[in-house]
Amino acid sequence: MCFGGGNSGAAEAAASQARLDAQEAARQDRIKAGQAKIDQIFGQFDQPYFDKYRQDYIAAQTPDLTHQYDVARDKMTAALAEAVAGKPQRLYNQLTLASGLPGKRAIVTGGGSGIGRASSEALARAGASVVVSDIDLDAATAVAEGIAADGGVAVPQRCDVAEPDECGALVAHAIDAFGGLDVLHANAGIALAFRGDGFAPQIDPADWDRVIRVNLSGVFHCVHHAVPAMAARGGGSIITTASSMSTVPLGGMDAYAASKGGVAMLTKSMAPGCGPLGIRINAIGPGYVETPMNGVILDDPTLTGLFAAGHADGHLQTPDEIGDLVVFLASDASRSLNGALLTCDRGWTSFKRP
Repeated sequence: MCFGGGNSGAAEAAASQARLDAQEAARQDRIKAGQAKIDQIFGQFDQPYFDKYRQDYIAAQTPDLTHQYDVARDKMTAALAEAVAGKPQRLYNQLTLASGLPGKRAIVTGGGSGIGRASSEALARAGASVVVSDIDLDAATAVAEGIAADGGVAVPQRCDVAEPDECGALVAHAIDAFGGLDVLHANAGIALAFRGDGFAPQIDPADWDRVIRVNLSGVFHCVHHAVPAMAARGGGSIITTASSMSTVPLGGMDAYAASKGGVAMLTKSMAPGCGPLGIRINAIGPGYVETPMNGVILDDPTLTGLFAAGHADGHLQTPDEIGDLVVFLASDASRSLNGALLTCDRGWTSFKRP
């Protein structure tokens, strides 16, 4: 027996096992390193990562719809415009119901020209049926026919608002034509010749009376007959046309300023009585508007420039911008207003002092 040889074999076996263990340990280390590398690489593939690439994939595979949408919109707009015989603006107003006036019945006095014409047209575009009233029946008829040609509903009626009975007949005509009354724009008004209205002591009493009868008493007569008709339907909206001169008069326009100051105060005074009946009444106070009433100004470039410069933006007003305000006051969008004077004069009175 050779004990020395046996010890040598055991040592070799132990050394061999150590090598195997080392190799296995190294293999395990490589596995762990590989797993760590995999975790490092694929650890970014969390849910947000996959969501992002899913959206990128969808976007890459889905056609860009923006152009298709634009084309479809243009085709639809063209088709709608053709369907209403080239009157897309009216169709737009009716589809959006922006003003809330479809089905409403309205009267506009002084509707044959100027602010009254713009008001009649704006109310009709907003969906209301309009009685266009004017002392000049031909002018009222022309406006009503224009509204009808544009797809609206309107009928003309002659009325001298200075005559109480004619105002009563006007309201009755609206009820007969449309079945009721929801909106009244008491707008009819006159002025004496510019610079001829003059200092009150120099005015012919007959001229003074005519201005007051039309501008102030005419509003009273129309409201007097309109309120019962509106109350029967549960309410309505009345808009009166006052003026920037209601608060800041211009020298030499005494009769006009007095009448319009009266309109503003009459409007405010009537509001408490109208409110419980469901009726709102408000006044508008335009500045200098491009209307026939201001023809003397418009016909003189020097005067036009002078008066335009008195407005904050250096421009006279247009009738259409007043018409838009009338639609607002006629609609429920102005439901918090009653007894108000809305001075809509492009800043004219901001330059003046009472």
